[in-house]
Amino acid sequence: QVLEEGRHLLVVTGDGMPPLKYVYHLRVDMINYAEVFRATIGPTVGLLLISLIGYKLLKSKRFKNWMRSRGKKMVRKPKE
Repeated sequence: QVLEEGRHLLVVTGDGMPPLKYVYHLRVDMINYAEVFRATIGPTVGLLLISLIGYKLLKSKRFKNWMRSRGKKMVRKPKE
C-alpha cells in the first residue's frame, strides 16, 4: 500500500499479557529524483573536467620543465 504525502499515524498492536500497543507518527515526503539529478550533474561534470585538465597539466613535460626552472630560481647559492 502506497502512503500519500503528509503526516500519518501508525498503530501497532500485539497480542500478549498485557496487550501491547505502539503508536508511531510518520511524515512522508516525496522526492523528485530527476530534479536532484539535474541539479548535481553540472557540478559533477565541472569537477571531472577540472580534474582531467589538472591531471594532463601535471603530466605534461612543459609544466614539469617550468616547475623545475622555478625551483632553481628560488634556491640561492651561498656566497664564498
